[in-house]
Amino acid sequence: LWDGSANWKKVASRTDSAEDKADTRELDRFLSLVTHGTHEQFADFLANEVDIEAFSQFELLDVAFGGDQHDFRENHKYYFDPYRGRWEPVAWNFRGFQGDPHFNLVESPITLRLKLSPGYLTYRDRRLYQFLTTEGAPNEVESRGKAMMEKIAPDLLRDPHWSAYRMLPRVDAFHRRMMRPLSLEKAALVFESELTTYRHRHAQLVDALEANPLFVAYQAEPQAQTTPTPTPHEDNEALAYRYRVNVVVDGHGGARILAATVRLAAGCAAPIWQLFEAPLAESASGTRQNAAPLATHLTPVTSLVNTPHGRLLRPAELVPGAQLVLRSDPDPSRGDVRSALRPELYPYVLETSCALADLQLEADHLATGARIFSQEATHAQLETIHPRPAANAVPTLDAGTASVHPWQLRRTRPEVVTLGPGLIEVKETRVFGQHQSVRVAAGTTLRMAAGTSLIFQGPTQFAGERDAPIEVRSMDSEPWGGIAFQGQQTEGSTLEHVRISGGSSPTWRQASFGGMLNLQDTKNIRLTHVEAGDNSGDGDVIHAAYTEEISISDTLIHSAAADALDFEFASAELQRVTLRRIGDDAVDSMGSQVRVSDSQVFGCSGNGISAGEESRVSVRGSLIANCATGALAKNGSSVDLAGSVLFGTAIGVRAYSRTVRYAGKSELFADDVFVVASARPIERKDKKKDVLDRGIIHAGLPTPGSLSHLRDNVLRLPDWSSLAAHAAEFPAPQRVKTAPDPESTDTEIPDNREARP
Repeated sequence: LWDGSANWKKVASRTDSAEDKADTRELDRFLSLVTHGTHEQFADFLANEVDIEAFSQFELLDVAFGGDQHDFRENHKYYFDPYRGRWEPVAWNFRGFQGDPHFNLVESPITLRLKLSPGYLTYRDRRLYQFLTTEGAPNEVESRGKAMMEKIAPDLLRDPHWSAYRMLPRVDAFHRRMMRPLSLEKAALVFESELTTYRHRHAQLVDALEANPLFVAYQAEPQAQTTPTPTPHEDNEALAYRYRVNVVVDGHGGARILAATVRLAAGCAAPIWQLFEAPLAESASGTRQNAAPLATHLTPVTSLVNTPHGRLLRPAELVPGAQLVLRSDPDPSRGDVRSALRPELYPYVLETSCALADLQLEADHLATGARIFSQEATHAQLETIHPRPAANAVPTLDAGTASVHPWQLRRTRPEVVTLGPGLIEVKETRVFGQHQSVRVAAGTTLRMAAGTSLIFQGPTQFAGERDAPIEVRSMDSEPWGGIAFQGQQTEGSTLEHVRISGGSSPTWRQASFGGMLNLQDTKNIRLTHVEAGDNSGDGDVIHAAYTEEISISDTLIHSAAADALDFEFASAELQRVTLRRIGDDAVDSMGSQVRVSDSQVFGCSGNGISAGEESRVSVRGSLIANCATGALAKNGSSVDLAGSVLFGTAIGVRAYSRTVRYAGKSELFADDVFVVASARPIERKDKKKDVLDRGIIHAGLPTPGSLSHLRDNVLRLPDWSSLAAHAAEFPAPQRVKTAPDPESTDTEIPDNREARP
């Protein structure tokens, strides 16, 4: 199953094409990294292409309830999200309620690789503890179970032979046999039995998670230091004593070290001390190597301290290791190994002015959040720490395989990157990581080579100014790729006074990008005074997916190859936005909440406003001109128009429903809306009559005194009679479709605008 994609079935694809249905490239990469990826490669895969939150949620349910279904060869379903570019498990087939003392009763290659990745177990255990102490608490489970029992009680009383065990929490075969014939009394007994098992398991898990995992041991160096420390200080010469400090994490969760308390020998005249992090290469895997001399290149983790208690310059998160051990019950489904926690050693150095009498660390428990204090590490704990594998080694799923040390895969520290001002030639795709905050200076011109892109994973500001805008354009006549704000770390990014043209769409890892400018899996993105257009290919100018609180204002989008703005499962507010010469829809939405105000749409081959798949779109004080359809609501969506004008459309407003996935009714609302020079003001495919759900549409130009704000402040017209000339400047471009859209009926609309009076 894990050696290749031949034994997997692709049950869903982005399109119905045979090529897409047969394409398993994402799965091939997934399986290859699970089975053949090095520690470094898999860590990079986790950071960029795996939804760790989803996997930890999936696993914690199996751990909490003693599940045993997701083993080496059965019950695996995974989903690759094309916009987030990340894998997640499909939550299904949770069975168990067993009291086995192991956290995971069964495992699989993907869960074993996750546990061999430093930090994953801490992440999972933190969420497991949160679950066990909230909705997973026994009294909460009991309350929900009793509510289920109350629902089926009347049926059981009427028909005691009813086989309703599937409506109850999963029970084993023994209890199922007890339940034939089922009665209310038997159901209550089974429920109480399973709840008792869960109470015992719950107590076992909570006890293990709450145990203090922090231990420390220290020993004096055989000789006093003879070289200066890396932090020159007038008192450094007084630090005559050096101690090797081994901090051991042995248990669930790990510890966030906050401070150290140092007690020096009685009578010390000038108590001074400082704690340093030692290089991992110089550290011992156990006490047997402690005689090796320590390097002089040490990283200070505290300042020079002259009191017993000193806080770290920044908290240090130390997590346990993991290794694979033989199962006592191996078989082809369960596999031969299971994961187990392994103590992990973190090397430090303590320099003091007097002999050390005692050292204690203060920390927060990473699983429970409780305040903990270090205990004395035992000789056995230090001796059981195995040699570490190399970060570039490929782990085998055999007994004895261990995780790498977290410091071997340490991420780069936060960094600020400034681009510009001036001309910057981008000759290859540049990817800015989550740790990088990027600022593009005013007056910067980014000239992009063919196919190159800019991928931002951290907070980014395009800080253009009115007199010094930022330009992103092609280096030559060939289209470049695109710009992507990808991931939750980009929250709060801004683009101000930016001009973007000549791109297509980015290519990066496995993610799918639908536009020249992409906002994906993020929040609170602001675009103001942006001009974007003249894109190539079949993508949108701006595409947003899984992004909340998008703000676009005072922006011009023109000459779009497809949609100008495409929102998928997003929320956005558009103010004073102008859209011209749009190849398909001006504003397209799927599962989104969009508000449009004080905006203008001129010339689109498709719909001015397209609300699909349970979208909610409102339009206020705006003009939609020269589009095939002014506003469309389909597949359980609604469009609410107010104080607006639809001019020169084949159809003014339109609604239909034609999908089983979004089968709710679509709705059209209008308040003070005028449809001008339209062949058909309203078309309803979902009703017998062409009517609005609420409100009235007026035919003809607004009457004197109507929509003054739209005329005077948005369109800047002297009177409504000049609207036709104003709109004629931007007719709809010729529509070119590369392939039929099975969800669209827009092709049914005749292009008869020249025949209209």
